[in-house]
Amino acid sequence: MEFSPTGPLSSAQCRDRLDGFITAYAEYGFGKWAIVTQELGEVIGYCGLELTAIDGPPVPELGFRLRAESWGQGYATEAARGALDHGFDILGFRDLLAFVEPANFRSVRVLTKLGFAFQRSAQWHGHPVDIFQTSNENTQYSDRVKFPPVKFPR
Repeated sequence: MEFSPTGPLSSAQCRDRLDGFITAYAEYGFGKWAIVTQELGEVIGYCGLELTAIDGPPVPELGFRLRAESWGQGYATEAARGALDHGFDILGFRDLLAFVEPANFRSVRVLTKLGFAFQRSAQWHGHPVDIFQTSNENTQYSDRVKFPPVKFPR
């Protein structure tokens, strides 16, 4: 993967990550969603919200990751818009953070289109990242994507 502090994941790591998404939903009522194309029904990545500790206590963070073949087609922007709507409208978050590797201009473009602004640079798992923030007041909302809250059985 071109931009990922953790690099490509093995099958076991993917399963652990998926288990973490399910656990987050059960514990907090939110987490990451699969991004599936309507055309082919293929999973091309994930996007959503989770609590992440970057350089302090855990805060709501928007994150997304897509297969390289899916970059530049608007999937990340559309999914992230839906996640922001969900975070602000359903979950009631006032602010959200996102972090990217400094050279990941594609993700920076997605974030700035959605109203995020650069806040500071930091270290995350030993890698330099740029932290962006947005608040309920300056987010570009979407009327197209709405995700209902999902509850997993305990």
